[in-house]
Amino acid sequence: MCDVQFYPYTPPGEDPVFAVTGGRNTLVCRPVLKQDRAVEILQDNRDDEKDTLLNSLCWSQDINTGDPLICVASDCPPNITVLNVRTGKLARVLTGHGKAVNDIKISPSSPTILASASKDHTVRVWNLEPEYQKQACSVIFAGHRGHEQSVMSIAFHQSGRYLVSGAQDTAVKLWVIPELPTSRTGTDNVMQIQQPHFSTTELHCEHVDCVKFYGDLVLSKASGEGRIVLWKIDGFNSANDPPSLDAVGTTPAGRGTSNPKHGTTESAFGTRFQILMQFDCPDTTLSRMRFDLFHMPQKRPILAVGDEQGKLLWWDLQRFEEMGFSAASADAGNGGSGEGEDSTFDLKSRGPFARIPAHEITAVMEIVETSDGLDKPDRLKVAKGNHGPKAKWSKMATAPNSFVVRGIAWSTGGEWAVAVGDGGMVCLFRRWD
Repeated sequence: MCDVQFYPYTPPGEDPVFAVTGGRNTLVCRPVLKQDRAVEILQDNRDDEKDTLLNSLCWSQDINTGDPLICVASDCPPNITVLNVRTGKLARVLTGHGKAVNDIKISPSSPTILASASKDHTVRVWNLEPEYQKQACSVIFAGHRGHEQSVMSIAFHQSGRYLVSGAQDTAVKLWVIPELPTSRTGTDNVMQIQQPHFSTTELHCEHVDCVKFYGDLVLSKASGEGRIVLWKIDGFNSANDPPSLDAVGTTPAGRGTSNPKHGTTESAFGTRFQILMQFDCPDTTLSRMRFDLFHMPQKRPILAVGDEQGKLLWWDLQRFEEMGFSAASADAGNGGSGEGEDSTFDLKSRGPFARIPAHEITAVMEIVETSDGLDKPDRLKVAKGNHGPKAKWSKMATAPNSFVVRGIAWSTGGEWAVAVGDGGMVCLFRRWD
């Protein structure tokens, strides 16, 4: 399995629902608390094309009926399929990318705005409203100063006005989304934006395979680097109006200061960027190993990622906020460590574990064994590497069977987390406060 996502529109108090995809299959599931099983499979969708390779999904909603929709992207063919979960029927197919679609995301501001990242070096924004059935693509981000290689990951800012993208060219770019729909939406004359508002190749030296916003901060990861980086764009404040698209490139941050051997940075917001924290995640050398962030009001933010051996790593980001990122970085640099019990994210062994064929999920593991050593709230364990000190995880869980973890997702309320990976593996976790 390649990706997993919870349905984000579940009303409070109702059981969460999630979907997993990989190969030709997309399954809709619900976590349950029963001795004989941890998951109830609600729907099993199998693509008719035998060569289909599904890799990413996101949820949407029909704006007229409220029906839940699943958008699924594939390597082959390079399309985005939209499924109606209530009816079990195909709603539509989005075509236009010239090569594999690597990632898709729905806008937090509207269930009709979908973004996609592709091996054809482009990022596209689509409008799922019925009136744009024939031509749904609204904007293409590509061209001069766009990505030069396959775009692996994208993420919306919570405001819906910004997109961040990461690619095999080692670049991370920030794009401003114009007011949608544009005057060209629904026509073949699609708006093309060639310049991002921010771009850097100084952060990573390998393929960037996962990016996310954390408020106005950015989290990014590159395959083979063994770290997740938390950083900020100098001058970027989502409370302010986005800079004009004409302002791009007027204040190149790297001009006169960057070493071309180490990359360049250009920004329309300010001068450069600042690395705030680095999180240690060894054994994540393969591409397409995605992390996830639980970040909801009045809840402790938790960062999570899996590795190539079936280990799940968790960081309580509120600890770092309480310490101050600069203080936490300094403490990490001093090599502080400690042991103790932390009840913020408690995992308890329960339920079956099974290796699940990709074509037929019949059982999952709910909770797995946790690590023995835990960080004290005021100290950080450190692994030093070529990129400086990296904060060790707050918690580690190890699956009895080794597998490559490809993706992880949180339920809206943070009660559940699901990890998926190679060999059709699915792990279900329950959170105790």
